[in-house]
Amino acid sequence: MNNIMRKTLISSLFLLSIMFPGPYEVGTLVEDFSGEECFPQNGNEWSLYEYLSGNDEGIFQIVWLVIFDADNFTSRTEAPFTESLYNFYKDQGLTVVGVGANWGRNYSCRSWGEAFGITYPILDDTQLNIRSLFTEGNPPHHVLINYDMRLIYSQSGTVLDADFLVNFQEELTIALDELAILSTRYNFTIPNSPQLNQCYPNPFNPTTTISYSLSENTHVSLMIYDVMGRQITQLVNSWQEGGTNIPVVWNGLDSQDKPVSGGIYLYQIQIGDYIDTQKMVLLK
Repeated sequence: MNNIMRKTLISSLFLLSIMFPGPYEVGTLVEDFSGEECFPQNGNEWSLYEYLSGNDEGIFQIVWLVIFDADNFTSRTEAPFTESLYNFYKDQGLTVVGVGANWGRNYSCRSWGEAFGITYPILDDTQLNIRSLFTEGNPPHHVLINYDMRLIYSQSGTVLDADFLVNFQEELTIALDELAILSTRYNFTIPNSPQLNQCYPNPFNPTTTISYSLSENTHVSLMIYDVMGRQITQLVNSWQEGGTNIPVVWNGLDSQDKPVSGGIYLYQIQIGDYIDTQKMVLLK
């Protein structure tokens, strides 16, 4: 290759790098982007920065982009699980948005959402405009964008894989903990009735946070049981002041400080006459 051709090639690559800067790197500020919603409402415009609105009132969000191909078997397999994770975390401030492409052969955008029971919005990314912002690889690809529009996670893989899920949930838990701290600046109200919240992360490994709200000063008992109803450990047994989202961490140990095996466990709270029990999954 002569010098003229080499200079021409370098100039062309330089121009391409300006026009197509490539995927964002973790830690960078994500500029606003938008896409057309194709499920559940067709034609609505979705914009990333609209989730910045309301921050003055203490409303913060973590945005999870589920990037997928409709003709990809792994994307189809993990779709229902993304919905279940969304339901686990949405009350803590998680917004989920599907970013789909390669429709037509097996699924349309609407049939995808209906087939897998999706309730979060799906954007039509047929031209791969959004995908190209975050990856040059194949889906599934998962992205987490923090409340301040910083990219905090961007990896190809499936949340059905235990190792991938643990890594994903570690980043999500850190971000959600930041939201909880931020929200306390604005929310000091005492709830009208006691409430047990979904623990997060769930599934988890090695720790999860269980939170609850108290409408008054009262005695609290928080127990962990296995699916056979056998007591594993007692996390709380004390008189506490009323408050919102009181956190308790379980590290997967029993009452003898020995690690328990992976599987389904129950956490039960008793606050006066109020008793509530919920499930969680420990991955090993």
